[in-house]
Amino acid sequence: MLSSATRTRELEKHLNFTTPYITLPLMIFSREDHPYIKDIGELHTGVTAVVDGHAIVDFLEKDWPDLPLLMVKNVEDGLRAVTSGRADHYIDTLLTTSYNIQRLGFSKIKVAGETPYTYSLGFASHKKLPTLHQILQKGLDSISEEERSAIFNKWRSIHYEHDFDYTLLWKMAAIGFVVLGVIFHWNRRLAAEINDRKRTEKRLLESESKSHAMSEAIHDGLVMIDEHARVMYWNQAAENLFGITAEEAMGKNMHNLISPKKYHADAHKGLENFAITGKGPVVGKLQQLTAIRKDGSRFPAEIGVSSFQNNNRWYAVGTIRDITERIESQETVARVRTELQQIFDNTQVGIIFIKDEHKLYRCNQRTAEILGYESPQEMIGMDLSAFHLSDKHFEEFAQRYHTQLAKGIRVVTEYEMRQKNGRNIWCSLAGNALDHANPPDITKGVIWALDDISEKKAAQEALQESKKRVKTILESINTGTMIIDPQSKIILDVNPVAAKMIGLPTEQITGKRCHQFTCPCAEGNCPITDDKQSITNEERLLLTASGVEIPILKTVVPILLDGKKELLESFVDLSQQKKIEQALQENLNDLERFYRMAIDREEKMIDLKTEINALLVQTGHPQKYTIR
Repeated sequence: MLSSATRTRELEKHLNFTTPYITLPLMIFSREDHPYIKDIGELHTGVTAVVDGHAIVDFLEKDWPDLPLLMVKNVEDGLRAVTSGRADHYIDTLLTTSYNIQRLGFSKIKVAGETPYTYSLGFASHKKLPTLHQILQKGLDSISEEERSAIFNKWRSIHYEHDFDYTLLWKMAAIGFVVLGVIFHWNRRLAAEINDRKRTEKRLLESESKSHAMSEAIHDGLVMIDEHARVMYWNQAAENLFGITAEEAMGKNMHNLISPKKYHADAHKGLENFAITGKGPVVGKLQQLTAIRKDGSRFPAEIGVSSFQNNNRWYAVGTIRDITERIESQETVARVRTELQQIFDNTQVGIIFIKDEHKLYRCNQRTAEILGYESPQEMIGMDLSAFHLSDKHFEEFAQRYHTQLAKGIRVVTEYEMRQKNGRNIWCSLAGNALDHANPPDITKGVIWALDDISEKKAAQEALQESKKRVKTILESINTGTMIIDPQSKIILDVNPVAAKMIGLPTEQITGKRCHQFTCPCAEGNCPITDDKQSITNEERLLLTASGVEIPILKTVVPILLDGKKELLESFVDLSQQKKIEQALQENLNDLERFYRMAIDREEKMIDLKTEINALLVQTGHPQKYTIR
């Protein structure tokens, strides 16, 4: 004899069943992050664990033959399969499963939905023992509806009594003794069956007690009502959630206790249908509603309701969770998302989101403007090769940067792209993989930031061209030039004329400090940076590689080179000029000496002529020489 069994096709071949003495709904359990299951057909998306040999296996194989099932040994094995990921769902009764969840500490498993199946438990005896079947059925029939309800309510009461209630047992035993008087030869067998039933009922009560303890331990409010919405169970979490004790709630209309008045009329209508069919607008669904606490304060609640039938009466079990923090988080996320969208739409940098390697998934208005399109919508779904100068350029770009992105390396580069009208445009690009794993999964997407640098490129090209022209000019003139950093006194560049004058190759001059290298001035006595002098066509000295000082005519002017202040020195070698000047001076000295000699001779001739004229006058002769 089986003291607790459900009819199945296989068992009915060998056993006779009494009318059920209790009906338990079969629920669907899953991990906490799994969405609510509205219909059992949704189980096709995963693997469902069931205890091998239980009636639910027959139910599912009959109605859902293609449903993926995982056979487990017991409830614990089924729950472990869900937590480990071997199974996505587990189906069993609420009370038995809840006890095992609490016992095993599986806090991440929840009730995810209900099934259309129930376990209608009754006594089962072998078909070879029809008299035993009749005795068991008569024993059950002798228990009134009130006594059954009392037993049912006691199994689910808030306070569990550890002492066993032998009233029902003695009553069944009395019936058994009467029958045994008629069929004495069944005495031993019947006694054994009764003892087995006693042990089964005790285990059932212990199981129900543990299930009750588990329901008290869960964080969600757990409430059970009858077909009139009267509260029949109210756990500790519900007390904490609403500020209403179980004693205050028991027997009261649940809607009047915790729901706003605007819901009462619809709830009353729904109860009329629920009492008949066990169905209603909230049954089998996960809904967000407003709930009221005892102090009148309101809060958003997530409510999941399932129904079950016992002795032709419908009951509903609901879980209630305060989702205030979730709603606030959702509002915060929505606000941040709106702000990010505004930034995305209005930033002056183009942003491109690529979800696979070759298609544009999303972009902002600035991207469209840079690439010459009217709107982002026009670009969505386009192949990325459309923005490259050619297919070859696209392939080279992908080969060069895809490997870096796949390694989690940020890509920064300047790249020439193609606009809608076919014109080329220089852009700065910065790319990152969206996945933050190491290494990232590129298939989850890549985000690129781009900016139009055409003007910058044109300016750079113009600057380079200008530098080339200046360098050509400096290298062509017959004047030595040097560019010096005024802060470090480092020689940055020299032209060939200056290098020849110094006597070293250019590469051996650049990078050196000018003090005591090309300039004889000591450290700290620079006439330009230290003494703040201006030098314009002044004679100075230039040190050569051999240590010889050569005279130069020097000019120093400040210039702006690549945005930095530098000094441009230009100088001319005066050595040859100095030699010429020296030779000229020597010639002038010789001429001066000859001139002095000529003057002296002339003066002497005048004196002689004067003496001759005087003698002639003394002798009475006329003067011979005219002196001027």
